[in-house]
Amino acid sequence: MKKTFVLLLFLMAASVAFGQQGPGECNVNGTWFECWGVNSPYLVQSGPAVSTNATTKTVTATFNRLTARGNTLALACGGTQYQTSNWTATVTDTQNNYWPSAAEFAVNSTTQWAGIWIAQSTVGGTADAITLTVSGSNTTNQSISCYPYELPGSSFPAAPIDQISVGNNSGSTTPSTASVTTSPGIEVALTAIAAHATSGSSPSIAAGNFWTLDSSTVFPASGSLAFGSESLFLTSSPTSSVAGTATLSASNAWAVAMVTIPVMKNAMHVFGGQTTNSTAISGLGVLPCYYNSSLPTLTSGNSAYVACDINGRPLVNIFGNSGAAVDAENNTSPPANVLAVGMTALATGSNPTSFTTTDIARPSMDLGGAIFVRAGSPNTFDCGVTGVGTTATQCQSAPASGFSLYVTDITACAAGGANSFKLQYGSCTSGTQFFPAAASATYTAPNCSSTTVQLTHISFNTPLKVPAANALCVLGNATNTITADIGGFIAP
Repeated sequence: MKKTFVLLLFLMAASVAFGQQGPGECNVNGTWFECWGVNSPYLVQSGPAVSTNATTKTVTATFNRLTARGNTLALACGGTQYQTSNWTATVTDTQNNYWPSAAEFAVNSTTQWAGIWIAQSTVGGTADAITLTVSGSNTTNQSISCYPYELPGSSFPAAPIDQISVGNNSGSTTPSTASVTTSPGIEVALTAIAAHATSGSSPSIAAGNFWTLDSSTVFPASGSLAFGSESLFLTSSPTSSVAGTATLSASNAWAVAMVTIPVMKNAMHVFGGQTTNSTAISGLGVLPCYYNSSLPTLTSGNSAYVACDINGRPLVNIFGNSGAAVDAENNTSPPANVLAVGMTALATGSNPTSFTTTDIARPSMDLGGAIFVRAGSPNTFDCGVTGVGTTATQCQSAPASGFSLYVTDITACAAGGANSFKLQYGSCTSGTQFFPAAASATYTAPNCSSTTVQLTHISFNTPLKVPAANALCVLGNATNTITADIGGFIAP
């Protein structure tokens, strides 16, 4: 005789999906986080499937990641040895959420049963462990399989489900519930399938059209059960017609239970945090940040949360920085690829601290925010020559490739009487004249021994640049040799 048992309870909780403080913000476990809006339902997480053999009457399904406060949890299960009297299946969890009796329950002729339990507006904050226990004076040890789901936000406060439907058969390959019409809006449908198994591998379960078999086929050890759990996103407007369907690889008795669960339109991605790095779930986002006092080493291809400190501030590593700090105190040894942010403020009349060559150094500014600027370069030179006649003499050697000598000052005189001179660069024996600029011109220096004539001193408002990587030479003439002192700096 076919037996069908349907039990539907409405949840009493009247809380909404999750608190919302402002655009793009949502409340998870009392803390406001940034959220992202979506226009379709989705599974926050599901699985893994769990089973027990025929030596017990209880099974526990534990999520891989933390669940979020306010989200809806569901547990799809199937088992053997249903009894028509003194038989009860109850669900509890480690968060002490309220789990009413099965929202949908079906039994086939060989006592395989399928059911779905739902908890609304849940506590969240842990990787919830959900336990189903079969009890009653007529119950016996049996094989049980379950598959857990976390859905975004809460369903509508008045009722955690929209439509319910069951189906059973004493032997066929096409498990199916009756077709139902959903209310307008966006919903997630879940289906639990329990079939009589003749071996540990038959019959296998394939998803029905448009459905996703989330659990694969589960065969508990030492039991006559093949179990599967499916999900389907319903986004049609104003209504959708849906039935829970699947296909068995071989004809056998089966029981099917289906529920459709409204989820909030434009619901937020309120994902539970991740206890460790775990297998990434395609299409799912992650929390804005995840706090852990010691950051885990992630596995390539697994999900990864943005790390934050205990105050919720994101931790950012510069590529190649090997986890070191991205900033450093002034005049301290910097980490790799450091970012020197800001400037050092100095009071008027104060000198900056002398820096060690390899330490980090920030620009200086006064207390009004004006930046101190030094003209030229810290790499200065000062060279001198004496007794220079018609043979050019090197005053300053060539700097490294890409760098030039910049002449800012020249002081010169001639021994015994005034005489002309000029500056050239490159080889002193065959160099190129660059001061004075005209190739045929010279500059006259006064008598070094004169008591009435001062030394020639020339300062350039715009420094004279010697072409890169060239030496600086002084050239006099046949009489009254030149003595000169030349100053400047070296820069690109």
